[in-house]
Amino acid sequence: MSMLRTVKNLLRNSIIEAEKVADHYKSLAENERLARQIAETNVSELDKEKTMLKEEVKQLVARHEKDIQAKNTQIEILNERESELEHSRSMSRLNEKTAAIEEAQSVIADLRRKLDLEKAHKRAVILKLEEELAKRVDKKGGKHVSKNDLLKKDREIIQLQQENRRLLARLDEVYNDRERIMTDMTRELEEEQRDNDALRAEVKELKEELEEMKRRRDGTIDDTRSLDSRESIPHTIRNLPHAGWVSMKPEKRNAGSRKMKWVNYYAVLNNVALQLFPDEKPHSTAVVSLDTRQLCHVRLVTAADVRCC
Repeated sequence: MSMLRTVKNLLRNSIIEAEKVADHYKSLAENERLARQIAETNVSELDKEKTMLKEEVKQLVARHEKDIQAKNTQIEILNERESELEHSRSMSRLNEKTAAIEEAQSVIADLRRKLDLEKAHKRAVILKLEEELAKRVDKKGGKHVSKNDLLKKDREIIQLQQENRRLLARLDEVYNDRERIMTDMTRELEEEQRDNDALRAEVKELKEELEEMKRRRDGTIDDTRSLDSRESIPHTIRNLPHAGWVSMKPEKRNAGSRKMKWVNYYAVLNNVALQLFPDEKPHSTAVVSLDTRQLCHVRLVTAADVRCC
């Protein structure tokens, strides 16, 4: 009996051990199933992320290509504008110089004609005086000249001197007019040169930016800047509100003005909007108001962007 009891106990212990082993393997199988399920989920999410990244890369490439095309178009327009402006200014300067030269030649010819007439008149008067004096000397048999003749001669000399002074004053006036015209033309040429230099600088910046965009598109340089505009805002202007003066060009040119003049606005930037005021008065009405939540950029702003705006 004792041997049978011992066998039963051994069998019972064996069964318990077998159940424990079975439970252990079941637990391992369940853990393996869960791990496999998690791995499949991770693979699916990675595939989705990969697809999204590919789509985002395609969008970025398309956007860069559009930006490059826009910059190319803008550069071509600026080059055409520069050439047209240079041609029109050259023609205008040439026409102005031609008109000024023709006017000066006409005035000089008129003055020379008057001077020749005056010289002829003076020679005639002198000859007439000499003839009268010769006649008087012949009649009186001497070289005596009357007082009236001397007074008449003095008056004629005074008139001739006055006419000479008028001619000299006229010549000085014409010379001063020519000097003033040349000064104005020189000043206009300097202004045009400054405008041309500004256009050349703008074209240069646009070309450099276009080259950078091409290199970034081709992958020759890494663009690690964040797409979030807030990360590129300097710490000095994060403490809003921030205010200051800005200069902008108007949309329309004033009547009678050859050039667009910059207009100054007082800008106030806060958490809600960017507003432009005509002055610093506290109750002024905003000319422009932009929602700051709609403002963003994906690259640094250059001086060319400011001028194009």
